[in-house]
Amino acid sequence: MYRSLYSTGVAIFAPEKYWSCCIISRPGRLFWKKNHEYMAKPLTEKIKHVRNHLIEDLEHSVSLKELAAEHEISLTQLKTSFKQVYGETPYVYLKRYKMHIAAKLLLETKQRVIEIAAAMGYQNPSKFTEAFFSVMGKRPLEYRKQNEDRVGGGD
Repeated sequence: MYRSLYSTGVAIFAPEKYWSCCIISRPGRLFWKKNHEYMAKPLTEKIKHVRNHLIEDLEHSVSLKELAAEHEISLTQLKTSFKQVYGETPYVYLKRYKMHIAAKLLLETKQRVIEIAAAMGYQNPSKFTEAFFSVMGKRPLEYRKQNEDRVGGGD
């Protein structure tokens, strides 16, 4: 399957395997990143299972070393393959995931930030606030206040 990429009105067709590898740096210029190696389906399934394991219990962290051993792959292969499948390292992916869940909780519940932090596995609320800010661009209370009108949560 092919997808059209437009650059200054000219359609350029690229095979599906290059969709995530094309960078349009400025109008009229296309640059291609090196294509990733093919990943066998069993390894892809292991990586998907690793992801599910990481997000199933957000309060408790699991070590990547343990997950690698459980799935009978090396730690390096786990990290490399995870990034290939999800575009981010496991810890960056997990942090983003947690912060988006936290953002949803901030808007949909009246839980205090300290409670949400604990639910996301942060024992230190200031570390949670720092992580939230790095992902969402706002501190948790700022985020709640600015978005409460959108969801009708403000009193």
